[in-house]
Amino acid sequence: MTKAIIEGSGEHTERSRVLDIARGAPWPARYPDRTLRNAFLDHWRGREEELEANEFAKADYRAAATGGDLSVMPVWASEAIDLITDVPSARDLVGILVREAEQALTGVDVSGP
Repeated sequence: MTKAIIEGSGEHTERSRVLDIARGAPWPARYPDRTLRNAFLDHWRGREEELEANEFAKADYRAAATGGDLSVMPVWASEAIDLITDVPSARDLVGILVREAEQALTGVDVSGP
């Protein structure tokens, strides 16, 4: 999944209710998911009502997702996915955050009014 995020782009994302329907997630229709496109989305795009009524398709989806099949699983991503170019370790990330905080606080007057 990490590889899909790093290699993905905003152009590869899509807002859709398809994966919520397949997962049985009771999410309001007015707030569709934004995920990377996949084969399942391609197959059911524009056929949401048909998917809602198709218990076999939803069961097949759940079985494939449980098995880790990325052709059906949601990879949640926004259009800003282009900004993700690597996945640093937690240790490296904390170091980056500390350095950036130190830079931001340099020269800040903390003596008060």
